Amino acid sequence: EILHGPTVTVPASSSRAIGDTCTNPIMVDMLPYTDQNTTCGRGNSVDATCLGYYDGGEDIFYEFTLTEETLVRITMETVTTWTGMLLTDVCPPDSNCVATATNTGAGGSQIDQLLAAGTYYIMIDTWPTPTCIPDFTLTIEEVLECVVECPPDAIAEGEACGEALNDGCNLDVPAYETIA
Repeated sequence: EILHGPTVTVPASSSRAIGDTCTNPIMVDMLPYTDQNTTCGRGNSVDATCLGYYDGGEDIFYEFTLTEETLVRITMETVTTWTGMLLTDVCPPDSNCVATATNTGAGGSQIDQLLAAGTYYIMIDTWPTPTCIPDFTLTIEEVLECVVECPPDAIAEGEACGEALNDGCNLDVPAYETIA
């Protein structure tokens, strides 16, 4: 059984870099946003979050504010294994998050989330082994809604967008019907 250790407390007199805590995060001022960074040397400023075991390594924090409802894609790419990322609207993050993404393998993770106007925090962290992420690239971008206009004489398919009533595309031998 793996248990979480205590939250690391840093004395007020110590010098912390921007991004080391959620109270001094890296500020994202405009989307799209990209940052190449590391969690190594930043310490484990918070644990017992919605990331579960993935919040036991060294972490980094970002903050961004949306002025209107926005569909956001947050991507963290890395070759490090056992990584986690959370999205929350509270600082410090707790057991209730807006969204999380974890990955046991290399590659990183992604969160796609429709967000109301407000301030949000991203925390990137690891399982306690490895203790940190030596190199990652974070991308935060707005995902524009795709609107398809049907011609006036088109015939409706009979399924709502995203429905798979007959699942014809996913059969061993694809089955479909002709539509006008």
